[in-house]
Amino acid sequence: MVGVSTFEWEVYFREKFNFYGDSLSTDELYKIANLDSLIIRENPLITSLAPISVLRELKYIDMSRTEIEDLGPISNVTYLEYLDISGAQVRDLQFLKYSDRLKALNISDTRVDDISELGNLKNLEVLRAERTPVVSFSVLNSFTALRKLYLRESGFNNFEHIQELKQLEILDAGKNFLINFDLIASLEGLQELDLRETNLVDLDPLRNLDKLRILIINATDVASLDPISGKSSLQRVYADRTRIPEREADGFVRKNRRVLLIHNVENLQNWWAELPSSWRKVLSERYEGLDSDMPSVERLSSLVGMDSLNLSESSLAVLSPITRFKKLNYLNISGTQVEDLNPVAQLGTLTHLLANDTEVRTIQMLISLVNLEHLELNRTAVRNINFLSRLEKLKRIEADGTEVRAEETPTFYMERPDVDLIYRTEELTAWYEGLSSEWRGLLFQGDAVQTLPSSTHLHRITAQHKLQIERTRVEDLAPLEVFNNLRSLHVFDAPLYDLSHLQHFTLLEELQLSQVPLQDLSPLLSLGRLKSLDLSNTGISDLRELTAFPQLERLNISGTNVKNLRGVESLLELREIDLANTTVRSIKQLEKLPELSSVICFNTKISSRVVDRFKSSNPQITVRFF
Repeated sequence: MVGVSTFEWEVYFREKFNFYGDSLSTDELYKIANLDSLIIRENPLITSLAPISVLRELKYIDMSRTEIEDLGPISNVTYLEYLDISGAQVRDLQFLKYSDRLKALNISDTRVDDISELGNLKNLEVLRAERTPVVSFSVLNSFTALRKLYLRESGFNNFEHIQELKQLEILDAGKNFLINFDLIASLEGLQELDLRETNLVDLDPLRNLDKLRILIINATDVASLDPISGKSSLQRVYADRTRIPEREADGFVRKNRRVLLIHNVENLQNWWAELPSSWRKVLSERYEGLDSDMPSVERLSSLVGMDSLNLSESSLAVLSPITRFKKLNYLNISGTQVEDLNPVAQLGTLTHLLANDTEVRTIQMLISLVNLEHLELNRTAVRNINFLSRLEKLKRIEADGTEVRAEETPTFYMERPDVDLIYRTEELTAWYEGLSSEWRGLLFQGDAVQTLPSSTHLHRITAQHKLQIERTRVEDLAPLEVFNNLRSLHVFDAPLYDLSHLQHFTLLEELQLSQVPLQDLSPLLSLGRLKSLDLSNTGISDLRELTAFPQLERLNISGTNVKNLRGVESLLELREIDLANTTVRSIKQLEKLPELSSVICFNTKISSRVVDRFKSSNPQITVRFF
């Protein structure tokens, strides 16, 4: 063999290179001599490294869990970059002090108690010294290239010994009693930090670690996660068996939606163990890693930390387990047997809820979902939705095939005109298909004359509170009966011979019927909420039925056949009246109207003497007359 040889080493090399001859050729010997990696871990037969002194090309040595004690031969290995002696019988590291090319060193589970002679290892990037009785760690600050440091259960106790390691990315100092926690703040490059089972109580030193991705603080006395809240780099926090309250943990996951928080593991495992079979079935079928009796803690935490959950078309009947999902934005329970939505009321982050084709009847509890934007309740027994107007972020409600009635929706529209309320698609589709081309052009501005508009478009059009119809050939207003939210209707220059349909628009507050063939007020008598009425250039001659409009504030009868103002005296809220271009002779009916502020009466039969007397008696009223 090359140099010093033992039977155990010969066996090792023959097996590694498949050498079967009684003796080794020169080529085979050179092959051994040029070896760059040596893996003898868990080999109980090799107890000495003597043969490697001639293996000058070695860069990688793994002798973990062997009976080797002496590292002397390694001093001749010039190019060594990786050395794993974990679990070996080594006590003395002095022969490594000149291994200045070493990048990774593992001395875990050894009897090494002195690492002070390793200060020359300036290229060391990874050091593992777990469960190793090192007396002093002061040399660690010399390893300026160190990126990964594992010191769990090693007796490491002072962050002062590593405060200069600016390149450090991973630090495991778990299961130690530590001092000078504040010096962690100097390790600005830290990405992973493990402080489990330490005397840590406060995360404030971590506040400015902006690269931190993973933090482990299991079994510590930490009571608050506030110092690490809002870190864009943070991905996982293990905080089981801490003093962090459940409520604070819930608040943290809501504020830090991209962070997986593993907290209160025992409760989480109990939650899974007690899940109804229907829940387990749908979750295991649709989400990976949940098909075992007890999935990993990480998988369960990831599950309840999801922001989207699809439980649709399943046999679910109860939603009580949903309260574990603290980050949900989207929940789909359509096609289930769910009736009670009370558990959903606890999902404060929910923005989208789909509950179509369920047994749901009441939704009052959803008023607590302050972030809700989109709600689907199609084909359910839901009836009342008006209270949902208080949800400020709400943008859309779908309630086709429900008990929601058209006459009840104006209250909702009045409070939330910005919300799309979809509840009668079938009715509006049939209505549109029955419209004449004239009406389609008027209402849809020609855009949808040939193509059926979307349900959203149909509902938006018919939910309008204001509508103008000008210079058209339509003869009646029957197609407008589906406009159940009309508050203002302006009709100008239209041959409306049938105005009987106006009786349906009981919410109207403003009505203009100008240049239409209106002869009397009878079609308007049900419009008791009117505040503004324009009847200019119509055939109206008798105003006595104005008593039907006690809230009227503005009245325009210019260009009509009106000869006297009998009936106007009952309009105690009237503020403005226009009777220009009429044959009215007297305005005495206006004398005692307490709110009147403007009268337009030019080109009438009223004399200037009458007007002057009226002005003198009512100086607060503006009168336009000539």
